[in-house]
Amino acid sequence: MDTGFASQFNLATGVRGLPPAQWRGRRVTVMGLGTHGGGAGAVRFLAEHGARIRLTDLRSARDLSQPLSELRDVCFESVRLGWHDAADFRDAEAVVVNPAVPYQHPLLQNLRRQRVPIVTEVGLLWQHTSARVVAVTGSVGKSTTVSLIDAILRESGRRSWLGGNIGGSLLHDTESIAETDWLVLELSSFQLTYLNSIGFRPEIGVVTNFSPNHLDWHGTLDNYRECKQQMFAHQLSSDVAVLNADDGDIMRWPNRASVAMFGSRQRLEPLTASGRRVVFDEIGIASAGFEEPLNAEWSKLPHLNAGPLRQNAACAAAACLAMCVSQAAIIAGLADFTPLPHRCESLGMHAGRWWINDSKATTPAAALAAISACARRPWVLLGGADKQIDMSSFCHSIAHEISGAALVGEMREGLRSLLHRENPQLPLRSCQTLSEAVAWTAKASNEGDVILLSPACSSLDQFRDYADRGEQFRNTVLRLDQLSEFRQSTSAIAPAA
Repeated sequence: MDTGFASQFNLATGVRGLPPAQWRGRRVTVMGLGTHGGGAGAVRFLAEHGARIRLTDLRSARDLSQPLSELRDVCFESVRLGWHDAADFRDAEAVVVNPAVPYQHPLLQNLRRQRVPIVTEVGLLWQHTSARVVAVTGSVGKSTTVSLIDAILRESGRRSWLGGNIGGSLLHDTESIAETDWLVLELSSFQLTYLNSIGFRPEIGVVTNFSPNHLDWHGTLDNYRECKQQMFAHQLSSDVAVLNADDGDIMRWPNRASVAMFGSRQRLEPLTASGRRVVFDEIGIASAGFEEPLNAEWSKLPHLNAGPLRQNAACAAAACLAMCVSQAAIIAGLADFTPLPHRCESLGMHAGRWWINDSKATTPAAALAAISACARRPWVLLGGADKQIDMSSFCHSIAHEISGAALVGEMREGLRSLLHRENPQLPLRSCQTLSEAVAWTAKASNEGDVILLSPACSSLDQFRDYADRGEQFRNTVLRLDQLSEFRQSTSAIAPAA
């Protein structure tokens, strides 16, 4: 082992701007290619800089057909699919790991004892660039918030690079990313767990909210919280921590950075009369304590005038004000923003019903926010993979706030039982497939009703990912208009203005 090479990646070094040429001739095992672009980006980056790459993934060639086709010109030393073999790690000089791989995986534990560098795709990006970083984590709203920040920074004329958990890879852009640019990174708890070991430090660290999630990976809520708190572990007093004042858990998290807060006017204004803050209410958003003031009404930003999106906008505004972005650029960036697909995405009226695709709502908190934002009680499609989260509080909260529910996936029977206990009169249907759930809610509901896919669970029991689930939902809903039983109702009701 070249100890000089290894020391650059060892625990909490915080080294940045590393030369990519250091990978030439190094034996690197890529553990987990994945399907969201990060693994493929890491492989190409390493290959272009001369690394000797072994690829190993638990998924099959069929499951990985898309990323493998993108890498067909890469010369691997070996490719092992369907299982991991210790031989692929035995003499590795570094491992690039998919963050979904458990941090305590036995193969990785053995490598740590040997002080073999272990890094993720986003870790490589951070180490091989020197750009300033604004990073966003949280249980809900990360993707929308980073997209809003990126849109605002671009509107302000600053160079911004959007990456991390939102998908894709920026590694192919490392030579173009300047020190004065901003990396806008969405970070999951998985990614933060691995980033902590290389001293990751964002100049602006943002937490949208905190609620139980991924306990199947983390084991306990305390472990999940500790991973999220790594956002602030290496920040300095000159950095900024952007905190959600409406979330009492987050407000107790330790940090050394300067604090900026965002939250509802009712909660935030009594909390502090000083300090940097962005508040929102039914009318709009406003700031205090920053160099640049902000005051905007939702009437000028109608596409953001819903509960979850208001909070995301206030969060993004607080982060950008901490970067000294002007009010004009913030308002223009918010005004031009297009909401992301699968996040409270309106599909319009079909079969006489209003359909909303919120497939990205993979947690109870996200689904509750979507249900609360509906103008009338929705019919809801719930369920999916079991992430070992207690759903009783969620079902208690929604049982009298929805018109009925179709339950799918591994969690369908558990959710049906909890909802029935809370409201025995609530129409419920346990369904084998998403298409069956769509058909049942369409028939059980009335013309003009809202039908919301907001599963509160992961999609991985039946779908490739949340986007696959959302697309299948969209396609199934669009086909309803072709069914004779719905043609009359579809023509009878005109969409709202």
